Amino acid sequence: MMRYYIKAFYICMVACLSRLYSALRIDRKHIVFLMTFKEDQLPIIYQLSQRGFNITVFAKPKDFHYLENRKQITYYPLKQSSILKQLAALATAKVVFIDTYYLIMAGWRKKEGQTVIQTWHAAGALK
Repeated sequence: MMRYYIKAFYICMVACLSRLYSALRIDRKHIVFLMTFKEDQLPIIYQLSQRGFNITVFAKPKDFHYLENRKQITYYPLKQSSILKQLAALATAKVVFIDTYYLIMAGWRKKEGQTVIQTWHAAGALK
């Protein structure tokens, strides 16, 4: 039961914090990735960066070397201490790619004109 309340509090906190960024405009060339399974998302990241999109990736630090020295890609650790960076990036992204369930998405309110795409970590399928 306590776990439920902690999650509910976190979702409310994310919802409140995301309002701080609600005035930021969507950048049609900005795409955000929340990446846990690199095998599914890296090919998409590489292709979109080659096509001139500005990519922001939140991933495990052990996967940063796959993103280094690539144009158009910035990356940050996918952890709770970077929640404000995550919310700022989500607020300006035209498209958001996720590859699993992220609790932050439960509290974040998608703006009109934004798209969230979830890749499925089995053979690169899309949900």
